[in-house]
Amino acid sequence: MKWEKIDKDQVLWTVGEVLREYKDGALLTVEVKRWKPIRTLTQNAFFHLLLGHLAHEMDMDAGLIKDGIKEKYGFRVSMFGRLVPKPSHLCDRIEEMSALIEGCFREAGEQGLDMRDWIRRWEQIRKERANERDKV
Repeated sequence: MKWEKIDKDQVLWTVGEVLREYKDGALLTVEVKRWKPIRTLTQNAFFHLLLGHLAHEMDMDAGLIKDGIKEKYGFRVSMFGRLVPKPSHLCDRIEEMSALIEGCFREAGEQGLDMRDWIRRWEQIRKERANERDKV
């Protein structure tokens, strides 16, 4: 379902339509909360592609690279009274994933790595995926 800004009458109508689908008397839970922009699957995929390239170019484990990026550029959460890097699977806001992606670019630059090939590869992957979706 695609979400967009709607007025409260539209929200009530939409909820009513969903509830009508459950005519069997099943108990339901409905949660309404303020919308916020969330990270996208594209961001997540791009971040992991960059990690893979960094790991390959630096001859290091991708998990170690990821931990280093989160440590240096990521957001923090409090755990047991200490601030620790937020796990990337919990980075649900666009700006959190953007910080990690930018960290990959900065680290690549510091290592003297040329990112242009990586970006071309990403564009190629996106085009291939779009073509696959068009065939369905």
